[in-house]
Amino acid sequence: MEEYRALFPITENVAYLDHAAAGPVSLPVIQAVNDFLVDRARRGSEAAPDSKALTERTRAKAAQFIGAAPEEIAFMKNTPDGINAVANGIDWQPGDNVVTVDIEFPANVYAWLNLRDRGVQTHFVSSHNGCIDTEELLSAINERTRVVALSWVEFHGGFRNDLKTIGAECRRRGVYLSVDAIQGMGVLAGDVRDLNVDFWCAASQKWLLAPHGIAPFYIRREILDEIRATSIGLPGINQGPSYLEYRLDLKPNAMRFEPGYVNQVGIAGLEAALDLFNQVGIHNIESHVMSLTGRLLEGLDGCGYLVYGPRADHQRSGVVSFRHPQRPASELRGILRSGGVVVSEREGHIRTAPHFYNTEAEIDRLLELLPPA
Repeated sequence: MEEYRALFPITENVAYLDHAAAGPVSLPVIQAVNDFLVDRARRGSEAAPDSKALTERTRAKAAQFIGAAPEEIAFMKNTPDGINAVANGIDWQPGDNVVTVDIEFPANVYAWLNLRDRGVQTHFVSSHNGCIDTEELLSAINERTRVVALSWVEFHGGFRNDLKTIGAECRRRGVYLSVDAIQGMGVLAGDVRDLNVDFWCAASQKWLLAPHGIAPFYIRREILDEIRATSIGLPGINQGPSYLEYRLDLKPNAMRFEPGYVNQVGIAGLEAALDLFNQVGIHNIESHVMSLTGRLLEGLDGCGYLVYGPRADHQRSGVVSFRHPQRPASELRGILRSGGVVVSEREGHIRTAPHFYNTEAEIDRLLELLPPA
């Protein structure tokens, strides 16, 4: 643990428990980004072949990380970039609908609401104290439902959706399952095939501990041609030897959704982050983080705090949100920050999100700083 903690300079200053907001980068990520920029500074356009190799190497690593094939991965700028590619690429008919829930992050809502002028409705299933009943969600699907849009992990309370069950039913009924994976990828073990996911996107600046501006986007190969690529650029085209040979010949893979050259600085950082995760092991990461959040929940119960979100192990994640019975979350956040613990305030709650390099001592430090309930 100390060897891994030494890779994160932020541990020298604070107990950082805010990865659901933004993840600090590690020394290997800093080194990878620096090496890329230095190489570009020295070689300019002659570095392009190596940059392309970097991109394809990282594409393969991102695919392996989630159980996909490299040809099923495109690189987007951010999570809503991928969601919008799906929302704008479906052949909607007036009266079609999207099913989602009332605790989704806005990135996974506005792309669907933006389809109203095409006659597409968005149905919101009600949550219960930050949790979602799978059967209630599935009962909201009807004959005009085209997409179920969910987060793998809900941003506020950390509820982990049962994607495998939901995806299997969606597949049976000919409905797409589109997943905002940003609050799970990098901390939870997940295989997109096993989870029956059709679309999946996760920007890398949170749990993936990589730079902003890069997001692996997965589209299941069997449905590639069912989604129209609406932002077209050179990287997504089988271009001939002349740039003046204009053939709209889309690549037969997810790269057709890349309208321009990807953020290669971000790619360099993402590769280094993925290498670190693979060294630690994603199953080890999930096990450790679940142990930390379980310790936190036990401590909160002992302090009389009110927890928002799931308690069952199969529904929990790396996020735990809570509040004091009387004192505002803004006050609690200030107390914790003064004591060297960084968390977020979300919707009137304190939201915590530890990662694999955090320790039990840091969880205990947070609990000790909290005022009595």
